[in-house]
Amino acid sequence: MKIVRYLILIILIHPIGKVFSQSKYPKTNEQLVKFIDNKEYEKGLTLSNEIIKLDSSDYLVYYHRGIIYNRMGLFETSANEYLHSIKLNPNFPASYINLGESYSNYEYLDIAEDQYRKALQLDSTLAIAYNNIGYIKSQYGYHNIAIDYYDTCIRLDSAHARAYVNKSISLVELGNINEALKVLNEIISIAPENPNLYFERAGVHKTNNNENDAMTDYSHGLLLEPKNAIARVLRGNIQYTRDNINEAKEDYLLAIQYDSNYTWAYYRYGILLFDQGNLKEGLKNLLLAVEKSNNSEKMILDVAEVLISEKLNEEACKLYKKAEDNGSVKAIIKRISNCK
Repeated sequence: MKIVRYLILIILIHPIGKVFSQSKYPKTNEQLVKFIDNKEYEKGLTLSNEIIKLDSSDYLVYYHRGIIYNRMGLFETSANEYLHSIKLNPNFPASYINLGESYSNYEYLDIAEDQYRKALQLDSTLAIAYNNIGYIKSQYGYHNIAIDYYDTCIRLDSAHARAYVNKSISLVELGNINEALKVLNEIISIAPENPNLYFERAGVHKTNNNENDAMTDYSHGLLLEPKNAIARVLRGNIQYTRDNINEAKEDYLLAIQYDSNYTWAYYRYGILLFDQGNLKEGLKNLLLAVEKSNNSEKMILDVAEVLISEKLNEEACKLYKKAEDNGSVKAIIKRISNCK
């Protein structure tokens, strides 16, 4: 059983206080953090480049450049910045944590775990390291071991939301739905202002075929974070299955408005339009879903299947050919079965 993960797995620690005082350029690093928080990444890179030209020995400058590149999705470049930071100061555990996350994004899970363990050698009370190791264990299917690590993280930091959520996901994978809900109820009682926790609990309710409680949690979370496109689509899906078409349409359109690159919003809205008989606009949105997904095999195959069901075989065959050109064996099989 899979549950949508809302909480970001990339843990970016902003050093503050005395850590800045160890830097040659404390004011610069404080400004870099502000640029990161405001998503002004180019400004951050420009400022850090200016400092490096004058003096390339401040490990925090490279550390913050690593965060910037990580946020930009340039994980290999991010890893190189963290490695440079570690070379300048091998005793700063946050660099190892973030380096591990960069490797994790490339699915180099064993190498990532090594970085988290290096961080623990420097600070055995670093809660996030236990959470991250637990996450890696869960990716290999070792959910009982993962839960032990999450529990250690929670003992060290009783308000560590990610550990509670990750623990709940492992419990669901083990079939312990009620225990998963208890874990999420506990962290929601600690952090009731965190919308992601309601979205996660909604996912567990949905897995347990409890749509009423799922709707309640999606709606509560959206009151706290109305621009969450994923939650909009997931709530819209429930509305759609209940034949609340206008409500579903509103959620899908708001999801597209709030995140114009969220592929599944276009996909679900396209299906809704098809069901209403609007083939032209439905096709337009489904093709946008493919485009926004960078022509991913899964999206192409999913959209093509919908087109086949609507007897739009010619359009479906174009998509199969596109996926086939990208090396998709599944698309070749589908094209042979459905296309002349």
